[in-house]
Amino acid sequence: MCLRRVRRHVRPVLVLLLPVVCLAQGLPIGTIQVYGNRKVSEAEIRKALGVHEGGALPKSKGDVEDRIAKLANVVDANLFAACCDSGRTILYVGIQESGTQHFDLRDEPGNDQVSMPVAIGQAYAQFLNAASEAARAGETSENLSQGHSLMQNAKVRYIQLGFTVLAEDNKAVLKQVLQESSDPEQRAIAAYILGYVKDKSSVQDELQAALRDRAG
Repeated sequence: MCLRRVRRHVRPVLVLLLPVVCLAQGLPIGTIQVYGNRKVSEAEIRKALGVHEGGALPKSKGDVEDRIAKLANVVDANLFAACCDSGRTILYVGIQESGTQHFDLRDEPGNDQVSMPVAIGQAYAQFLNAASEAARAGETSENLSQGHSLMQNAKVRYIQLGFTVLAEDNKAVLKQVLQESSDPEQRAIAAYILGYVKDKSSVQDELQAALRDRAG
């Protein structure tokens, strides 16, 4: 299965917006990230999602999106999956709650001169590998109280805590990569790392705008 059914009229406040990496059916989920929910609890969304960390991706992206969209105060939902070399995926679940405004998808950016610092790419690769190891060990619990994932596994959590520093120190370049880079993988990484900034409102516009990306 390839999780890439992109709706032409995706709506705002689906705060995450990753270009989709085509995934082979059956790859296990390492992490689930939920975005765009203010009125609706993450627990409700996860229940409607019907999959969990360590399990397989849903067989039908459309069916899951439709199921989540039936929740009270939800008018649309969108699933994106980013794959890692170690064989685990990160599943992003974005929702649009009632009262938000419609928008169209934007053209894919084409600046091939914009790239993020090498250290960020290396840290992200380490995170994916560590998250995969944690999932194999059954250590998939995470704390989302700060608005971003902090895994129970000590190694993964250490790397994620480093993301908070990388995000703050490189916020400007990460925003630029997310807005302008022609490389969908770099835009995906930039979006994930930006989620670790302390002031989430300072990157919300960039994340919302990136949801309109036609890549995938």
